[in-house]
Amino acid sequence: MKYLFILIFSVFSFSSYSQDAVPNFDIIINRTETGVELNCTMGCTWQNLSFSNIDKSATFDAQGMLEEGEERDLLGMTLAPFKIKLDYNQEMLTLTGISGTAWERLEINRPKFRPVHINHAGMLSIE
Repeated sequence: MKYLFILIFSVFSFSSYSQDAVPNFDIIINRTETGVELNCTMGCTWQNLSFSNIDKSATFDAQGMLEEGEERDLLGMTLAPFKIKLDYNQEMLTLTGISGTAWERLEINRPKFRPVHINHAGMLSIE
């Protein structure tokens, strides 16, 4: 019985530690006249990123924009270890969670676009 308690306590402690050890991120996405603007409120070194190239894609992480194929090691830092690809065209804004997200793909219909809030778990509409 004593060993069972230690095992259960150890598993609970490890799972709590692993969830708390990974910093989260919070990003608000707003539509602008020429594209979209991202405002990071937690887990990033940047505060604002803007995209105005319609029909192009861009990749970003907690430190900002990434060149195609560029990798950064964010583990061990106090930043959220995420990597997201943004595709933007006339019809749709698509976010692809490459790493550090529980989601794989989020889509926002551009004509009905309202500000949204994203984090590692998903997306919330801001009214």
